[in-house]
Amino acid sequence: MSTPASAAVASARQLIESTDFANNGSIDEIGASVRFTSAGEQAARDVIASSAETDVLWAALWVYASAGSDPAVVRPLIDNADPSIRAMAAATMVALGDASGFDALNGLIGDETQLLGSHPPLSIREYVIGTFERYIAAAGTPTPPQTAEELGPAALAWSTWLGQNAPALHFDAADGTWKL
Repeated sequence: MSTPASAAVASARQLIESTDFANNGSIDEIGASVRFTSAGEQAARDVIASSAETDVLWAALWVYASAGSDPAVVRPLIDNADPSIRAMAAATMVALGDASGFDALNGLIGDETQLLGSHPPLSIREYVIGTFERYIAAAGTPTPPQTAEELGPAALAWSTWLGQNAPALHFDAADGTWKL
C-alpha cells in the first residue's frame, strides 16, 4: 500500500526523470511543484544515486540544492564527466558546508562553456565566480567582474585567493557563508 508521502516522492521522481531541456515546460513544472519540498528532496536523492543521464542529474541537483542538507548525497557527482553537473554538485557542497567543493569549483573556473540549464545563459566560469561571491564572506576577496572582459582576470584572482585562503575558511551555518 502506498502512503501519501511515498506517492508524493514517486510523483516528484517521475517529474525529475522526465526532464527535457527541449521542453521548458518540464523544467517549469519541476520548479513549481517539486523544488523546496521534502518529497522533491527525497526523489532527488534517489535519482542522484541511480541515474547517469545528464538532464536528469541536472534536475535532481537543482531540486536537491533547494531542499537538501547532506552534501554527501552530491559528492559522487563532482567526478561526473559533464562539467555542468560537476559545477552544480560542487556548488551544492559549498552551500551545504563541505569545503571539498571549493577544489572542484576551482578546477572549473576556466571553463567557458555554457552551464546547462542556465537562464539567462551563463558560462560555467561565471557560475563558479558567482558561487564564490555568494558563499564566501571574507575581507579581501576579488572584486566582482563588471564586464565579460573582466571574467578571465577575476577567475585568476579567485583561483589565487583560494590557493592562499581556502585552508583557513570555516563554514558559518547560521548564515550559510564561509569566513576566514
